[in-house]
Amino acid sequence: MGTTEYASVIYDDTPDYFPALIAADVYIGYGTSLGRAALVSGKPIMLLGSRLSHDSLVPAEAFYYVGEERWVERLASLAEGDDPKTAIRKGCLRGIYNNIDGTSGQKILA
Repeated sequence: MGTTEYASVIYDDTPDYFPALIAADVYIGYGTSLGRAALVSGKPIMLLGSRLSHDSLVPAEAFYYVGEERWVERLASLAEGDDPKTAIRKGCLRGIYNNIDGTSGQKILA
């Protein structure tokens, strides 16, 4: 890519998003199905647009938002592994998805 300030950015518009999602340190995008896949990946998520509504299954506090105060600095620290909201996201996943521990297909819910 080069030595510009965007050298570490992946813009992916291909049908198979998994390679980019796996390679990324932070997901920046909307709360779409791709955003939900990023949520399950455990990676930090910075959402474009407005905050999630209060009736969302995942609390708005689990994410970072473009446009918040000092969001550029926050993005840099997220890329370096400093993610204070990890526990919030992991906790809400347990209330939404079954078998997030990798045992899908090994347990049968009655």
